[in-house]
Amino acid sequence: MKQKIQLPAIHDKDLRKVLDKFGLSNLIDDGKANCHSCSKQITFDNLYGLKVLNQNIIIFCDEPECIDKSSK
Repeated sequence: MKQKIQLPAIHDKDLRKVLDKFGLSNLIDDGKANCHSCSKQITFDNLYGLKVLNQNIIIFCDEPECIDKSSK
């Protein structure tokens, strides 16, 4: 069964709650989350955005090239 996931804009103060919902907070805390585009380690300081791709949540860092790729 396909389930549509909607990700609205997220305020900084709510970010951890949203990441917890998708199981990403622990990965980021443990240094096991990487940018989908460049594979750079994601931290809470360099996390740029989230995107659904093939029913998976992927994350992007704040490098300019990755920001560009995140919107495509």
